[in-house]
Amino acid sequence: MIFLLNFFWFLHVFLNSSIPVGGLSVVKTIFFLVLLLTSIISILFYRIKIKVSTFLFLVLPYFILIVYYIETLALSRHDGGGIHQLVSMSCMLLSVQLGLILCRRNLLSSVSVFRGLILGLFTYGTVKLLITTLIFFKVLPLSFISFFSPDMTSLGNIGLPGFHRFASVNDFLVPFVYFFIFRAKLSDILQRIVKVMFLVTILLSFTRSVWAIFAILFFISNMRSIKFTIAAIGSVFIISSLLVYLENYTDFSILTSIEHRLFVEGSGSTSEKVRQSEILVSELESYAIYGKGLGTYVERYIRNERLKYGYEVSWLIYSIQFGLPVLTFWLLYLFSPFLTFFQVSKFKYKQLFPPFCMFLFLSIGFTNPIILGNLTALLYLFFYLCSREEYQYES
Repeated sequence: MIFLLNFFWFLHVFLNSSIPVGGLSVVKTIFFLVLLLTSIISILFYRIKIKVSTFLFLVLPYFILIVYYIETLALSRHDGGGIHQLVSMSCMLLSVQLGLILCRRNLLSSVSVFRGLILGLFTYGTVKLLITTLIFFKVLPLSFISFFSPDMTSLGNIGLPGFHRFASVNDFLVPFVYFFIFRAKLSDILQRIVKVMFLVTILLSFTRSVWAIFAILFFISNMRSIKFTIAAIGSVFIISSLLVYLENYTDFSILTSIEHRLFVEGSGSTSEKVRQSEILVSELESYAIYGKGLGTYVERYIRNERLKYGYEVSWLIYSIQFGLPVLTFWLLYLFSPFLTFFQVSKFKYKQLFPPFCMFLFLSIGFTNPIILGNLTALLYLFFYLCSREEYQYES
């Protein structure tokens, strides 16, 4: 039973992280249902007891979600996908809660989750690089990327005409997971291969927030090392020299692509998000306390016809839907698992790294709508288990 439980969890995490969001949705759903059934059977079979106070704490967020969806229906407010948001957030909560319960009872190994996510993202990066290369050499048509995920499309060229940029939610996870690769307990050579592919994936994402987050975490994780300082300066010099050479003496216009991404596309994206923020803040003034309801949106400003509540500045739309008091509850609820692992007598500053990573990931919600979803839930579970491992290691 324990072997099957760990195997299904590994498969669930691997599938969600190796395939872009939107790809093979039916397969992912089937595996999630199998995982759910296996986890519940394991809890019943091993007679895991949960305190009444803990049970109430676990079911409270579901009650809140249902109340806010009823608010949308009862007050006849514009519903832009409330049932979808209700199911998505419920599944997200359920996978994290089950993972933590099973790990606490030593039925689920943290390594199963670590390996699933790390090897899944490694597979995602490898397949994406392979498809990008084959499209560049015209072995595959550009439309082939839709088989990888129906939501993926070319976001422009990188350096050379025909060398397309593709990105998904998966790319945003890579700079965080990179610093916990050692948790998967892979062989030294496989660990090095995974690190190289992660770096390639980060580079080819051509996403400003991904680059910035990796730079911040890389600096924080190595700031006490003199070797790191010397190596960082040397690496920056070598990479800069190489880029200048490629720009001036080959057809590979990487610097031009970076400039276009950061200052042309970037400025347009930023100005749109500023406009979006102004509209959402104006709407928030009417719903700051009690909220507007689950799945609601701003009727005069729609960014996504399929899911009308899908705004890039996602924290503001969640503020409108739930109101600021309940949104504060959601934030506290997200960080509450870290407190259950906290032990003052065994505290060290490095134990703040997982919650800091989670805080940094949540901050992306001011510019990208990626902080909710099944894949995101697995990243949160990953952070919680990394924090748990830190305290177990210290003890």
